[in-house]
Order: sequence, then C-alpha cells, then structure tokens
Amino acid sequence: MPLYHQDCPKCGDIPDVICAVKDYKTCSKCGGPCEVLLYPVRTVGIVFSNVEVNQQLGTRWETNAQKRAWEKAHPNHIAMAKGSPEEKDFNWRAKQQMHQALKKGGLTLEEHKQGCREEQRAKDLKTGKAEKKICVT
Repeated sequence: MPLYHQDCPKCGDIPDVICAVKDYKTCSKCGGPCEVLLYPVRTVGIVFSNVEVNQQLGTRWETNAQKRAWEKAHPNHIAMAKGSPEEKDFNWRAKQQMHQALKKGGLTLEEHKQGCREEQRAKDLKTGKAEKKICVT
C-alpha cells in the first residue's frame, strides 16, 4: 500500500498514512473528507530507512515524519547544499560580519591571523606539540 499525506480540515496534517486506495480520501482519524498528496514509493528492491543526523544542528531524525515536524516547528531554518548560491551568500555575509568586527576592534585581517598563529604556537609549546626554535649565528 502507498503512503499518503492527508490534510484534514478538522484534524490538520496527518503524515505517512498507510491505507487502501479506496479509503485514501477519508481522514484516518475522524473519517471525514480530506485532501491527499501521494508520495512516490520505490517498488523494486529493498528500501532501508536510514537515520539522518545533522551535526550542525545537533539533531537526529529517525523518520521523515520527525524531520518534517522539526522543519515545521523551525520555519526560519534554511537547508543549504554545499556549493549552492544560498551557502555562498551565507559565507559572504559571515565574512563581512567578521571584517566589521575586526575593524571595530582596530585590527586588520592579517593582524588577526598572525595573532591566531601566535596563540596556537604558544599552546603547542605548552603541550609539547611544537619545539622551541633556537637560532645559532
């Protein structure tokens, strides 16, 4: 049987309903009429349900219904594919904010990078990851 997404005027959205073709236009909760979207289902081979984990958001979805519910609860969330125009725009805006913050603090980007390298070198010397350079003339 195919999966349906029912939109009932009384009950609201009901995702992932499994029912017979003859019953797909009746709400699975209240039995009233509803609108239906048919989801395509793979008919050949085994379909495995993989857990999706988003490390940036710190979120884990066991089912598509959980992911759709999360996306509905977070309408301002925008999914970005790597290399997409949205990602490029986001990165550009982040760099602009960083440059503004550095300028406000009286630093240039090169001075900031040099300071970061010096801090990392000092940490590495303390932990023994780097050796002290001795120059002999």
